Amino acid sequence: MTSEKKPNIVLITFDCTRADRMGIAGYKKNITPFLDSLAKKGAYFKRAYSTGPGSPHSFVAILTSTLPFDYGGFGYIDRPRMLVSETLKSAGYTTIGVHSAAYMSAYFGYDRGWDQLVYLSNFKDGDVIPGIRRDTWQARLLKKLNAAHKFVKRKSPWIDKWVFFVIERAAFICRKIFVDIFRFRPAFIIAEEINQKVKEILPRAPRAPREPLFLWVHYMDPHAPYTLFRKIKGTFIQKIRYFLCDILPYFVGQGSWATRLFKSFFINTYDISIQYTDQNIKNLFEYLNSIEVINDDSLVILCSDHGEEFFEHGNVGHLATLYNVNLNVPLIFYGSKHLSFNGIIDRPVSLMDISPTILDVAGVEKPKVFKGQNIFNTEPRPIIGQVPDTEDDLSNQTFRGVSLIYDGYKFIKMIDQKMLFSLDDANEQNNLYDKKPELARRMEELIKPYEFIHPAN
Repeated sequence: MTSEKKPNIVLITFDCTRADRMGIAGYKKNITPFLDSLAKKGAYFKRAYSTGPGSPHSFVAILTSTLPFDYGGFGYIDRPRMLVSETLKSAGYTTIGVHSAAYMSAYFGYDRGWDQLVYLSNFKDGDVIPGIRRDTWQARLLKKLNAAHKFVKRKSPWIDKWVFFVIERAAFICRKIFVDIFRFRPAFIIAEEINQKVKEILPRAPRAPREPLFLWVHYMDPHAPYTLFRKIKGTFIQKIRYFLCDILPYFVGQGSWATRLFKSFFINTYDISIQYTDQNIKNLFEYLNSIEVINDDSLVILCSDHGEEFFEHGNVGHLATLYNVNLNVPLIFYGSKHLSFNGIIDRPVSLMDISPTILDVAGVEKPKVFKGQNIFNTEPRPIIGQVPDTEDDLSNQTFRGVSLIYDGYKFIKMIDQKMLFSLDDANEQNNLYDKKPELARRMEELIKPYEFIHPAN
């Protein structure tokens, strides 16, 4: 760093958005015009990969530059992991975060190093939903139901398919209808309200020359239930559409043939949610420009935490798989003063590289526990994804699968399956595992150190 004042750094993240939804990636619907405009002016990483198919797997990499299976898992973010907010705060930054994602709340250990970390919740005192808190009867009930489901599926698959499924779905549907009609509490806070909270906080943030700003804002809107903003602010017909999109997977099952009949319906509502998020990112960007948080010396990073499947591999949503539809996400670096190069970057990178790059731009030494590198470092290395079996409260984590991207190929090892794909096979339809046995064996050797959840040190 040559200037005395460190640059403001803004990290904008958004849930569940696939890389192929970007116009710059070739999507025909114009649903990301603002993100596309930033991508064309900055550095757009075409092959950016999450470290897992869900927010808990991904944000542990984004904010601590470690892998999900490190240090006993990601059930609680504790030492030796270091949040990027801690390092920046120690270096003189004012650190502010605003989001509505329960798994990134203080309850799961994400509150260290922030001057203000605002988790917007619809539950009492800003608490997380009872079903993911380990000390609640709801969490204990869910664990018992999951255990019963696994036992029945193992012992009597036909009972699981025709009896347990029907009973479980009926119970979920009754509860869903009751809650939506009589005690509606949205799963998350919509983007407009996130932006409003940012506007309430920033005027009170310190403006001293020695206190540059690190701001993290996360939007949940592309996450199911899609178009939640219309449930809150829309017309009656739009609210019915939202309700149908929300309840259909409960009614017929996420991977069933009946759900497939509504594929275009799900995709359309998903795209509308991404478009809404794009517009609100634009609104936030304009506001941050107006108060000079974003200026000629700032760095802005925009990315999704993971993707979303629409039956490419048999399901809808982001279940415990490691296909590209769940891992390949948009990633944009904007701020020409701090970019080694602009344009579309085709080499694979990991979201684990975001925090090390932030610290390099801030002129701050990265913690030794960080496993990522500056994202503009072209030195080749494996890109890792990991997914465990886990309870809703993130307890009882056990190995389920791991993926490795290296030298033009992607290897996926699940507990019951092995797959090898060329990176040119973006839809991952041609499994080369049996066709390239030597390459498969080499990739399997490379992946071994990442296969298991490592005990906490």
